[in-house]
Amino acid sequence: MKVFRTLDDVERASLPDGLLRAIHGWLRELIECHEAAGYRFDPDADGHAVLIEEGDLDDAVRSAIGNPLSDAPWEGVTLTGGLFLAVLMRNNQFGITVFVEDAPWLDPAARSRLEANL
Repeated sequence: MKVFRTLDDVERASLPDGLLRAIHGWLRELIECHEAAGYRFDPDADGHAVLIEEGDLDDAVRSAIGNPLSDAPWEGVTLTGGLFLAVLMRNNQFGITVFVEDAPWLDPAARSRLEANL
């Protein structure tokens, strides 16, 4: 599992190109939206991204996002190019964006929960 709070975090993560572009683009857009509204993006107050990878266990996922993937109260989910992008809002300001590949290793219950929120 990888956590991304800054663009530097994304750039240092040694991700495959498609994943790098997706996560970097999402975070850059989030930062720019805050700036356009006159705010400075603060990952501690505003949120961050988490990449769930093969082998990440429910306990680790629960620790990172507050729920296992199969039971997360998603605000919304998209699926683009084999990558789920799912959003959890913990309050009116703080959100966690979860990236997870739609890969054979993804638990069927987690996939079902993600797909139900597309």
